[in-house]
Amino acid sequence: MDSTTAKQFLISRVLDQAEVEHVPLSEVERKMLSFSEVHPSLPDIREINAEFERSYDSNEYEAKVAGLVKAARRRDGQRSVPQEQQWRDALHALKNEDHYILVMVSQAFDALRRRDREAGCATCSGTSPLVWGSFY
Repeated sequence: MDSTTAKQFLISRVLDQAEVEHVPLSEVERKMLSFSEVHPSLPDIREINAEFERSYDSNEYEAKVAGLVKAARRRDGQRSVPQEQQWRDALHALKNEDHYILVMVSQAFDALRRRDREAGCATCSGTSPLVWGSFY
Protein backbone atom coordinates (compact mmCIF):
# COMPACT_ATOMS: atom_id res chain seq x y z
CA MET A 1 0.00 0.00 0.00
CA ASP A 2 1.43 3.41 -0.91
CA SER A 3 1.24 6.37 1.48
CA THR A 4 -1.57 8.14 -0.40
CA THR A 5 -3.75 5.03 -0.30
CA ALA A 6 -2.83 4.46 3.34
CA LYS A 7 -3.79 7.97 4.36
CA GLN A 8 -7.06 7.73 2.42
CA PHE A 9 -7.81 4.45 4.19
CA LEU A 10 -7.38 6.04 7.62
CA ILE A 11 -9.43 9.08 6.62
CA SER A 12 -12.19 6.84 5.29
CA ARG A 13 -12.29 4.89 8.55
CA VAL A 14 -12.65 8.13 10.55
CA LEU A 15 -15.37 9.48 8.26
CA ASP A 16 -17.28 6.18 8.26
CA GLN A 17 -17.14 5.98 12.05
CA ALA A 18 -18.30 9.58 12.39
CA GLU A 19 -21.29 8.68 10.24
CA VAL A 20 -22.04 5.53 12.27
CA GLU A 21 -21.89 7.51 15.53
CA HIS A 22 -23.62 10.60 14.11
CA VAL A 23 -20.63 12.72 15.09
CA PRO A 24 -20.65 15.92 13.06
CA LEU A 25 -17.43 16.92 11.32
CA SER A 26 -17.32 20.30 9.62
CA GLU A 27 -15.76 20.71 6.20
CA VAL A 28 -12.66 22.21 7.86
CA GLU A 29 -12.42 19.26 10.26
CA ARG A 30 -12.80 16.80 7.39
CA LYS A 31 -10.10 18.50 5.35
CA MET A 32 -7.74 18.67 8.32
CA LEU A 33 -7.66 14.87 8.28
CA SER A 34 -5.53 15.31 5.15
CA PHE A 35 -3.18 17.90 6.63
CA SER A 36 0.57 17.47 6.41
CA GLU A 37 3.22 20.15 6.54
CA VAL A 38 5.56 18.10 4.40
CA HIS A 39 3.59 15.85 2.05
CA PRO A 40 1.31 16.96 -0.79
CA SER A 41 -2.28 17.35 0.27
CA LEU A 42 -5.35 19.31 -0.77
CA PRO A 43 -4.77 22.41 -2.92
CA ASP A 44 -6.34 24.72 -0.31
CA ILE A 45 -4.87 23.02 2.77
CA ARG A 46 -2.87 26.09 3.89
CA GLU A 47 -6.06 28.19 3.98
CA ILE A 48 -7.92 25.36 5.71
CA ASN A 49 -5.14 25.09 8.29
CA ALA A 50 -5.24 28.85 8.94
CA GLU A 51 -9.02 28.67 9.45
CA PHE A 52 -8.60 25.67 11.72
CA GLU A 53 -6.02 27.47 13.86
CA ARG A 54 -8.28 30.53 14.13
CA SER A 55 -11.56 28.81 14.83
CA TYR A 56 -10.97 25.39 16.40
CA ASP A 57 -9.53 23.97 19.58
CA SER A 58 -6.93 21.45 18.40
CA ASN A 59 -7.08 19.46 21.66
CA GLU A 60 -10.84 18.98 21.33
CA TYR A 61 -10.51 18.07 17.66
CA GLU A 62 -7.71 15.58 18.30
CA ALA A 63 -9.68 13.94 21.12
CA LYS A 64 -12.75 13.68 18.90
CA VAL A 65 -10.83 12.15 15.99
CA ALA A 66 -8.82 9.82 18.28
CA GLY A 67 -12.12 8.55 19.69
CA LEU A 68 -13.37 7.90 16.17
CA VAL A 69 -10.13 6.11 15.23
CA LYS A 70 -10.35 3.95 18.34
CA ALA A 71 -13.98 3.02 17.67
CA ALA A 72 -13.34 2.38 13.96
CA ARG A 73 -10.38 0.15 14.73
CA ARG A 74 -12.39 -1.81 17.29
CA ARG A 75 -15.34 -2.18 14.90
CA ASP A 76 -13.12 -3.20 11.98
CA GLY A 77 -11.28 -5.73 14.14
CA GLN A 78 -14.57 -7.43 14.93
CA ARG A 79 -15.69 -7.49 11.30
CA SER A 80 -12.97 -9.06 9.19
CA VAL A 81 -9.41 -10.26 8.83
CA PRO A 82 -8.88 -8.27 5.58
CA GLN A 83 -9.64 -5.05 7.47
CA GLU A 84 -7.01 -6.01 10.04
CA GLN A 85 -4.49 -6.31 7.22
CA GLN A 86 -5.53 -2.95 5.79
CA TRP A 87 -4.89 -1.26 9.14
CA ARG A 88 -1.48 -2.90 9.36
CA ASP A 89 -0.60 -1.98 5.78
CA ALA A 90 -1.76 1.62 6.20
CA LEU A 91 0.14 2.17 9.42
CA HIS A 92 3.24 0.54 8.01
CA ALA A 93 3.10 2.73 4.89
CA LEU A 94 2.87 5.91 6.97
CA LYS A 95 5.16 5.04 9.86
CA ASN A 96 8.03 7.26 8.68
CA GLU A 97 5.90 10.11 7.40
CA ASP A 98 4.50 13.27 8.92
CA HIS A 99 0.71 13.47 8.73
CA TYR A 100 -1.60 15.17 11.22
CA ILE A 101 -3.96 12.18 11.27
CA LEU A 102 -1.13 10.10 12.77
CA VAL A 103 -1.25 12.29 15.89
CA MET A 104 -4.82 11.11 16.48
CA VAL A 105 -4.03 7.52 15.51
CA SER A 106 -1.22 7.50 18.04
CA GLN A 107 -3.51 8.90 20.74
CA ALA A 108 -6.14 6.27 19.97
CA PHE A 109 -3.71 3.36 19.98
CA ASP A 110 -1.98 4.58 23.13
CA ALA A 111 -5.36 4.63 24.88
CA LEU A 112 -6.17 1.12 23.64
CA ARG A 113 -2.77 -0.22 24.70
CA ARG A 114 -3.09 1.33 28.17
CA ARG A 115 -6.54 -0.17 28.64
CA ASP A 116 -5.41 -3.60 27.43
CA ARG A 117 -2.33 -3.56 29.68
CA GLU A 118 -4.52 -2.70 32.67
CA ALA A 119 -6.86 -5.56 31.73
CA GLY A 120 -3.88 -7.90 31.25
CA CYS A 121 -4.85 -8.65 27.67
CA ALA A 122 -2.90 -7.72 24.53
CA THR A 123 -5.86 -8.19 22.19
CA CYS A 124 -8.94 -7.39 24.30
CA SER A 125 -9.88 -4.36 22.26
CA GLY A 126 -9.38 -6.06 18.93
CA THR A 127 -6.18 -4.10 18.35
CA SER A 128 -3.48 -6.66 17.89
CA PRO A 129 0.16 -6.14 18.80
CA LEU A 130 0.85 -6.54 15.06
CA VAL A 131 -0.99 -3.31 14.37
CA TRP A 132 0.80 -1.51 17.18
CA GLY A 133 4.10 -2.91 15.96
CA SER A 134 3.44 -1.54 12.49
CA PHE A 135 2.87 1.88 13.89
CA TYR A 136 5.73 2.11 16.37
